[in-house]
Amino acid sequence: MVYRELLDVISGSAESWMKEEKVPGSALCIMHEGEIAHMQYIGYSDKKSKQPVTEDTLFQVGSISKSVTSWGVMKLAEQQILDLDESIGRYLNGWSFPFSQYDGEKITIRQLLSHMAGINVKSYLGVRNQKNVYSTIESLSGGKYKSTKVGIVQDPGKAYLYSGGGYTILQHIIETVTKMPFDIFMEQEVLQTLGIRGYYKVPQEITHLLAKPYGAFGELQPVYCFSEMSAAGLYMSLRELCKFVSSHLTANNGLIGQRSLDQMFKKARVNVFYGLGYFVRNIQSKHFIFSMGRNRGYFSRFDLFYRDGEAFIILTNSINGSNLTNRLLYPWYTYHLNNSVPNKDALFLNNTRKLTAFLQERMFLLQHLF
Repeated sequence: MVYRELLDVISGSAESWMKEEKVPGSALCIMHEGEIAHMQYIGYSDKKSKQPVTEDTLFQVGSISKSVTSWGVMKLAEQQILDLDESIGRYLNGWSFPFSQYDGEKITIRQLLSHMAGINVKSYLGVRNQKNVYSTIESLSGGKYKSTKVGIVQDPGKAYLYSGGGYTILQHIIETVTKMPFDIFMEQEVLQTLGIRGYYKVPQEITHLLAKPYGAFGELQPVYCFSEMSAAGLYMSLRELCKFVSSHLTANNGLIGQRSLDQMFKKARVNVFYGLGYFVRNIQSKHFIFSMGRNRGYFSRFDLFYRDGEAFIILTNSINGSNLTNRLLYPWYTYHLNNSVPNKDALFLNNTRKLTAFLQERMFLLQHLF
């Protein structure tokens, strides 16, 4: 298969696969040798009004927020405001870990970034209205919802344990050392420096650009807002997410240098497939990273062979976006891995049945209510 044929397969299949997977809208970009080779906007940001997805449509990017947060942390580390390998105790102000058998003084920022700190709270539900968003401290302490209370559940540094809670601690640390609200620091000092427009709180005058979220069977869902912005709270358009992905390709990005990028793209351990803010894989001597996000009614992902400038980027307004993404990524990875069959488990390309996705959502909701 030549590259043009790959683009034809993906662009020609995207719309029909999207309908099969019941995804109302999606925005897709493929980069080749560091340049945009293909961009495609398909379907609706609002099914009822038939509002189409465009280059300006905003999506929640879910846990891609964590990758963006890592850039803010690395910027502060380069400025020697943060030390990645010192105890985080020196940066905690107004909050401390609840009592446990584990020693919180062992935890470092590097461990929080790589999910090696032994912290609980895998993910967050969010709240239905921006007016109901609570403070970072309230989230960490479980002051509003017990399900957000952060603690240590295994020995720090011992093993990988994916944790949104760890990133909420990073949010608190950033607010403490910069004396700025997290969203203001990230938008002004990170995103704007990179030439990117992203939002943690969508301004009222552009809320019409936000894609409405849909569930497993196409049902309209509420737009959830997040106090835990570092873990799940970022909104972006495809155009802006492409800029962020492009920033990974050069140390001349205006924010962080090559040494920081190298650390971010390195596995925390040989047998741990996560770096500092990214999933990390090495296959056939090819090095690549990926990041994905799943908020209620949204799915997003980007995959990047950062040494070659090859990237796949997608935003969707459906929980079924993961299945669509998997189908589109399969030929993309097949091409880049020299026509070998991609390992679906290693690349998180296994599809989820719609009923299973629906039930998982309901279980997720129940877990956050009690």
